[in-house]
Amino acid sequence: MMKRYFFPAAAVLLSAAACAAQTAYTHFEARHTHPIGLTPDGSRLFAVNSPDARLSVFDVANPANPAPLLIAEIPVGLEPVAARARTDDEIWVVNELSDSVSVVSLAKGCVVATLSVPDEPADVVFAGGKAFVSCSANNLVKVFDAVTRAPAGEIPLKGLQPRALTVSADGSKIYAAFLHSGNGTTILPADKAPPQPALTVSADGSKIYAAFLHSGNGTTILPADKAPPQPAPTRPSLPPPPRTGLIVPANDARIPYTVLDHDIAEISAADQSVIRYFNGAGTNHFDIAQHPVTGELWSANTEARNLTRFEPALRGHFIDNRITRVSLTNGAAASVDLNPGIDYTTLPNPAAAALALAQPSALAMLPDGSGAWVAAFGSDRLARLDNTGAVLARVDLRSAGEGARRMRGPRGLALSADGARLFVLNKLSHSLTVVHAAAAVIVKEVPVGSHDPMPAAAREGRGFLFDARLSGNGTASCASCHLDADRDGLAWDLGDPGGVMLTVKGANLSAHQNALRDRVLHPMKGPMTTQTLIGMAGNLGTVTTPAAAVTPKFHWRGDRPDLQSFNPTYDKLMGGAEISAADMDALAAYLMTLRHHPNPNRNPDRTLP
Repeated sequence: MMKRYFFPAAAVLLSAAACAAQTAYTHFEARHTHPIGLTPDGSRLFAVNSPDARLSVFDVANPANPAPLLIAEIPVGLEPVAARARTDDEIWVVNELSDSVSVVSLAKGCVVATLSVPDEPADVVFAGGKAFVSCSANNLVKVFDAVTRAPAGEIPLKGLQPRALTVSADGSKIYAAFLHSGNGTTILPADKAPPQPALTVSADGSKIYAAFLHSGNGTTILPADKAPPQPAPTRPSLPPPPRTGLIVPANDARIPYTVLDHDIAEISAADQSVIRYFNGAGTNHFDIAQHPVTGELWSANTEARNLTRFEPALRGHFIDNRITRVSLTNGAAASVDLNPGIDYTTLPNPAAAALALAQPSALAMLPDGSGAWVAAFGSDRLARLDNTGAVLARVDLRSAGEGARRMRGPRGLALSADGARLFVLNKLSHSLTVVHAAAAVIVKEVPVGSHDPMPAAAREGRGFLFDARLSGNGTASCASCHLDADRDGLAWDLGDPGGVMLTVKGANLSAHQNALRDRVLHPMKGPMTTQTLIGMAGNLGTVTTPAAAVTPKFHWRGDRPDLQSFNPTYDKLMGGAEISAADMDALAAYLMTLRHHPNPNRNPDRTLP
């Protein structure tokens, strides 16, 4: 029978009334990195149950039994996102919200040690008797003695959000992939007109005097070149567009600074120092693995096409989904498009959508070196790849007729040592799928745990953010830029030369002027960085000003009255069709459940230290 472990050891039985009195579930949308794995002997499968803050353990010793048998659920830290086996008994679980690592003993069925780490840890690997933990918010790797668990130093990294880790075959090197590695773009600033001076007239009316608030003091800065004016609108009724910045390649001659494009860091396990960085491999890196034969590094990543200007030009094709192979000999990166041959000019494109692979988020190398499996989180599919990264076969995790509300969201892969069984952790459906690898068919799907505390309002609406099948060709979703409902670290120019002028009511709060005024906005708005969708709850009520009561606006310009107003994006940017009002309400309800992590610079109760 299934054993469920509780920590502390003394179990507390709660009555139905006590359960009802508990505080509401708090949703942080854990960003899984390596959420599933097998013990070295292959007898136990373990997977994080992020909503319930537990590690689920399954008996998979009998290959003839297709269904993993849940034998334990062990409490760990909050929002576990990765789990790795150090031995057949010892599992290290990385807790993103708790900023900790839980060391679990399977034999004892409990946490035997808790290690404190810097902000937002994401992954852990073992090499040379040490444990290496990526800490994404602090851009470093924390090192521990793997046996004594004593801290053994930190390795600062020059890159944003190091998350996925892997170890070289000989154990001498650690490789860290950056989620926000960038793509070699930056902003050429707009050439703004100088502020207007204050004017007065002489007594006889013959002269006008102008006084400048910022008159300067005889010093200056050698300026960089400025962005040229925007092109003329395609809609004749539009006035000339405003002066805005321009997204350009970072090596543009007009840019007077250097933009790093560090995609993967190579770290010496012995010296605990960075050896080199690999560049040009992709924009957002979700997973990394080393090929067991060639030694190449494989990265599952997306490449942003934000150099393309204006929403109509990006419609249906703003992200490429790729596997990149990086040579350790010369650092050269060779990228393979997981959706080759798509006619992006045809929208909708049902033929493309039926096969598309969106947001590759997990890799599992085949033990014989013949290729790999990749999980396409956004399209609910798995794909078997050959040695070049080309697709050989696909497995659809969603049954016929199931829509976004029943999205699986594959986020982690574990392959048995003989390569016969592939275990898949589905983040959104809170389930495990077992795949017969040779036949590329689903054998079984089971719950990842006995309890899912996530409320229905959160579960029902998640798919409308993550489901790439809602796009016109199946290649992208809202979450292709809003990674796990957050940001991609980039700026985009989603202006529309054929759009219309928009007038919204707004206060000039930066000048402490609460009176509402009309703000007239041009559709050619220029570059704006991707906005997080987390933390909006509590900021949506009516705001009262001396002039009137208004509903707060959304996005950087305040040009959307509510979340439902973003429904046209499914058509205008993703190239699909608008979803129903009920589905849009479900998406909005889901987004209202999301909370920011606690501020690491404040005390736990949010007071200042």
